Amino acid sequence: MQLKQSTLLSMVTLALVAIALAGCGSQAISTLRPATSGTGQTGKTSQLNTGQTNTSQIDRASPPILLSNPLPGQLEAYVIVTMGGYDLTSRATTTIAVSFSNNGRIVQFTGQERLRCNGQDVSIHGIDATFQVAQAPTSTLAGRTYSCTYSVKGTTATLKFTVPTAPIISSPGDDARVTRSASTPITYEARDGSLMGIVALGANTKAVARLDSPGTGQAIVDTHAFPAGPGSLSLTQTLNFKVSEEGTPFHAIGSGGTAMTMVPVTWV
Repeated sequence: MQLKQSTLLSMVTLALVAIALAGCGSQAISTLRPATSGTGQTGKTSQLNTGQTNTSQIDRASPPILLSNPLPGQLEAYVIVTMGGYDLTSRATTTIAVSFSNNGRIVQFTGQERLRCNGQDVSIHGIDATFQVAQAPTSTLAGRTYSCTYSVKGTTATLKFTVPTAPIISSPGDDARVTRSASTPITYEARDGSLMGIVALGANTKAVARLDSPGTGQAIVDTHAFPAGPGSLSLTQTLNFKVSEEGTPFHAIGSGGTAMTMVPVTWV
């Protein structure tokens, strides 16, 4: 069964706000796509951005609904992956979260519900938020298969997915000295999703790169007017990955997220 389109659109609008706030000057876009479960049901996917905390913008948008022992068929389940960031500390980190809602409202569990992901119990009580199930270096999570099982009163529903591959900017490299020009070249790799943009930053200066120019995985950006000195290149990508389900089906399932990376450079 599919989520109502109005509910999906409102969730996407809120997600856009969250992504924009986290963008540090870059832009990211949230999209919808169908997700087919292992049971043959089709749900809708909304891109959500949880950042580096357990509480998302969506969680704060409306009060949670308190539910005791809801069956999987009463819940919409979402898997959210956030990869990287716009600083050296966060760019190599990936966060995985699972969120449950009922008719578009985030759920606060009050019964004997249980969530277990890859053999680890996840705390889901007393929290009206997205539940963080993993946060670790991207190198240890990318390409890894995850299985999260929601159980209540002898009924189980399992979500299975593979963590996407993180995008990279391969050239220029970290701390490179980059000559300013009207066609500064960039080489990048972005596989598991839709590349939203690459932005060059200087002191009080910003320029958006032209993607796939001159070819796939390449971009050029006009930096001729940048002042000499420290700057950076940042990349933003929406993530597309499939989630399947086993056992009792949820009312709907979804997946999505955002990937970001940056390289510090010196404009010369």
